[in-house]
Amino acid sequence: MVYAGSRRTEDPSHPLNYPVLIDPTILKVARQIYRDYCETHASNAKRPSGVVVNQLTYQGKVLFSTQPILLPQERFIPIAQIEAESP
Repeated sequence: MVYAGSRRTEDPSHPLNYPVLIDPTILKVARQIYRDYCETHASNAKRPSGVVVNQLTYQGKVLFSTQPILLPQERFIPIAQIEAESP
């Protein structure tokens, strides 16, 4: 017998608040990409949702989408994490 209430479903709109460990090199690259964006677009800079970095080539770009679609070798770093741990 299967009970409908016994199954746990995750609500994607409320992600769990587990700390996500990011490779320090990837975080450093993401900060540099974000810093370059801010310097280049200082007068009309929009606040991005984060930075995506390719873990193989260390190339990346600033993203404004709240739900990015990533390739397997890409890593998304939220803007809050980039700004929170700045050295």
